[in-house]
Amino acid sequence: AEMELVHSVMRNSGRTNMYPVIGIVASDPETGRVENVGVLVRLRCVTHAGDTGAFISGEAEGRFKLQRLHRVKPYMMARAREVKDVTPADADADGAAGVVEERVWQLAREARSLANSLYGHLEGPELLDLTHTSLWRPSAGVFEPSVLGNVAAASAADELQAASGECEVVWGGHDSDYALACEARRRQRFSFALARALDLDEEMQQLVLRGTSTTQRLRWLEHHLEEGLGYLRARQSLRTALDSD
Repeated sequence: AEMELVHSVMRNSGRTNMYPVIGIVASDPETGRVENVGVLVRLRCVTHAGDTGAFISGEAEGRFKLQRLHRVKPYMMARAREVKDVTPADADADGAAGVVEERVWQLAREARSLANSLYGHLEGPELLDLTHTSLWRPSAGVFEPSVLGNVAAASAADELQAASGECEVVWGGHDSDYALACEARRRQRFSFALARALDLDEEMQQLVLRGTSTTQRLRWLEHHLEEGLGYLRARQSLRTALDSD
């Protein structure tokens, strides 16, 4: 049924010359439970894989909350409203959010470093990949060693943010309200990019998705990182002790 929806909107996109947007919500087929907050996804392409199904490529563009179901077969149709994060009320609130964000970013980098030091030789590719997260990092002056190895690369990342309308504030020249809004959008993207990079369970994923406070979302991620780092730090200390013997 879901593929019927995908094929239908992709056919329509050929007539409108626009990539279609669909809504995706988590559900439990055994209990019939459907989450009330989902993700808006702009479909880019569908590649068929024979009897095994198809690979769907898309990009998340926002969130929505279900208000009323119109039908559930062959696929769900519903009335919904857009869900957005609340912009900080003033510069003080933005500054407080920035402190939490910077702290979370440092924890994520430490977690990645320890994870790769302890288990990188077993897993192969880099653990806790922060490639996408680093594009929305808290400070344009904080270069990401594994991704932004030089000033030119960092500048290119800043231009990418600017092109998407998220960080015009880097160059200033705008009123304070506009600057706060730009920074809030960048921080929101950072929080979701980091959440995607972390290994969150389904309950935590839905909590992150439902929240409308970027600062609160970052605090949840901070708690998750602190729990993981407690284990990683203990393992690192044990290894160091054994190596010294």
